[in-house]
Amino acid sequence: MLDNGRAFGGDSQYFYNGYYELFGDKIRVEVKSQHYFGDSQTIFGDRSLIIHITAVGKIEGDQINGVIVRADKPEMTGGIRMVRRDRLP
Repeated sequence: MLDNGRAFGGDSQYFYNGYYELFGDKIRVEVKSQHYFGDSQTIFGDRSLIIHITAVGKIEGDQINGVIVRADKPEMTGGIRMVRRDRLP
């Protein structure tokens, strides 16, 4: 979720907390991903309990398409697509 400069959310194993900045139709998101339950396998395929991730992308309607980079291992990258599901009240 992105709200007023804050970025947060999670999945069944990790929660995410950080911030974002907008630059026209571009966005930069910085989050800490921290393990809280179950198997500790990150989206990068290792078992780190805490990782810092940067995502940069282009806003295209209700989607953001871009790339993610792991701060401690910049060779670990991947594609990302974020889709707006609803607006916060």
